[in-house]
Amino acid sequence: MIKEYSQKLIIMKKTGCCPKCSSNNIFTNKSFNNFDGDRYRIAGGSSFSFLYIEAYACFDCGFIEEYITKESLQDEGKIEKMKKKWLALKK
Repeated sequence: MIKEYSQKLIIMKKTGCCPKCSSNNIFTNKSFNNFDGDRYRIAGGSSFSFLYIEAYACFDCGFIEEYITKESLQDEGKIEKMKKKWLALKK
């Protein structure tokens, strides 16, 4: 079941089809030329930094999936800050 669900998440980003209701009424905050989407603020001491989030939303059922952008994933400092703030899911 978990494997099947994770495969469906990829479908919305790649095909524009909602895994929950099968709608194609999907929108994203990612522009075609450059990213101007949402930011997730990370507090670190007295300074803040941001991870950029790419989101996909079905405007029929409200299902949303989010991904950290590739650019943010490549910033090891930001990722380490997130790891300190978030809980790891253990297998």
